[in-house]
Amino acid sequence: MRSLAVCVSAMLIAMIALVATPSGPTVARSQPADRALVAEAAPKPKKTPTPIPTRTPATLAPIGALTTDHIGQVFSVQARVVDVTSPTAGVRFVLDDWTGKIELVLSASIYSDVPKRAGLNYGAEIIATARVVETKGMLSLRPMAGTDITILRPGSSDGIPVRAIDVLGSKTNGVGAAVAVEGTVIDLEPSPDGTNMIVADEYGSVRVWIPQRALRTVSGSSRLAVGARVRVVARVNFSESEGIWLAPVLGYDVTVK
Repeated sequence: MRSLAVCVSAMLIAMIALVATPSGPTVARSQPADRALVAEAAPKPKKTPTPIPTRTPATLAPIGALTTDHIGQVFSVQARVVDVTSPTAGVRFVLDDWTGKIELVLSASIYSDVPKRAGLNYGAEIIATARVVETKGMLSLRPMAGTDITILRPGSSDGIPVRAIDVLGSKTNGVGAAVAVEGTVIDLEPSPDGTNMIVADEYGSVRVWIPQRALRTVSGSSRLAVGARVRVVARVNFSESEGIWLAPVLGYDVTVK
């Protein structure tokens, strides 16, 4: 009987141990708060930046090779500014790369955005990226932004020789020619569209018309008054009512001394 009791006791101890012992590995159960902490610790996905569109570099072309077959296409030219003219709006620069000449036409807004535009003048060497267009049978280049003009070597109108006012309109300084005059302002009439002034040297006097768009870049414009000494580079114009008068294309071509 004692042996039977010992066996029963051993069996009970074994059953109790079996119930108390887990049948598999212990698995920790996360509480809801634990899941929230894990979610906060997870790295947030980064937004992929939108790629900035880049313009395909334009082909560098000799001016002499551009034809009507290229109308609407965009090219780059490297050339020297040999002339500056002004239509009713904007500015036109005549470019020469020794293979040919072509006009670079800039609207007023595009011209104002050209980096270091004071150097875009006579003699400047530039690279211009622009679209080929045709106007009245003539090809020209029209850039889409001021930043499409890169000035490799700045130019200026300082090299244009000074002429006596009384010879303006002669065969060598005729209508349409670019000339430089120096003298004293003897009359000044500002207006919303620009400024009329009379400049006199020891040989005569001439009217100079500075449009408002050019007046903003006149060197020393705050000193522009009757009695001021000025240097003016301008186109010679003619009208039946008043004869010869001058019209600067760029404000940088008027200097108040």
